[in-house]
Amino acid sequence: MNILRKNRKIFKVLFLTFFTILIAIIFYQLYQSTGMFQASKIDSQDINAWPRTGELITGSEGFTYAGKKDTCWLLIHSYSASPAEMRGLADKIYETFGDTIVGIRLHGHGELPSRLEDKNLYSWYPQVEAELEEGLMSCSALNVVGSSLGAVLALRLAEDYELKNIYLVNPFITKSSSWYKVLPFELRLRLFSQIYRYDKKTKIANINDPSGLQQHIAYWNLPYAPLRTSLPFIRETRSRLFEITEPIFIAHARTDSVASPSGANEIYGSVQSKEKEILWLSRSNHVLLMDYEKEEVISNIISFEERFR
Repeated sequence: MNILRKNRKIFKVLFLTFFTILIAIIFYQLYQSTGMFQASKIDSQDINAWPRTGELITGSEGFTYAGKKDTCWLLIHSYSASPAEMRGLADKIYETFGDTIVGIRLHGHGELPSRLEDKNLYSWYPQVEAELEEGLMSCSALNVVGSSLGAVLALRLAEDYELKNIYLVNPFITKSSSWYKVLPFELRLRLFSQIYRYDKKTKIANINDPSGLQQHIAYWNLPYAPLRTSLPFIRETRSRLFEITEPIFIAHARTDSVASPSGANEIYGSVQSKEKEILWLSRSNHVLLMDYEKEEVISNIISFEERFR
């Protein structure tokens, strides 16, 4: 009996020791990979990582290609990135059609990560809406292109305005899942984003092509607050997808580790557009316009535009 008690005591000590070590490892990993207990250091990784022109990262500026006004384009970049990811597409659109193109820089981007913490889709939508309304005043028709979270803004514009064509690149309306992440993404954001504050990325973006990865401009520390506070906007936009009737083109990577491909299927199945198309890519990740198959995405956008111009 004494031996049994002694064995139980040893087992209990070993279990508690193991559990304590496991918790310590988890906390260490979270400390290393997030902003837990490090809120004041949100800008530390980015402040010296980029050459700057004034307050902006050099190359992250918005841009305008002055061209014909029959059809104009509004290009909306992805979260924490910059209009630079849209440059290749803009060059090809201008070369092919000679249209007026605006690559908008969403507020807080191209500066420092802390500038994003009080912003979200609700604050960016009036910004893109103002650009669209200005374009509608001077252009006969307007196309909108959105990448990732920018695609949600493009969808909302299509729900609220009469556009010409809509182009979505890896639209982020639901998160790709991982087997080791037990809780759903939205629940994790609600429960933990105020504790973790930001993600310390190990690479600048989910891009498979090393050359695209090297050229991409985005924040190293990615704030969670704008994602959490944007969730209702995303839900509202998804609930109104049936209102969209404009021709719509969607490009999505099958192995996108950020935006779930199921979101592309949901958009395709919900919109009432007669002309709609999905291009599936197999070699790229989330930032398609900077990855291996960017030329295929761009050429398909040009082809779709030529067919439904």
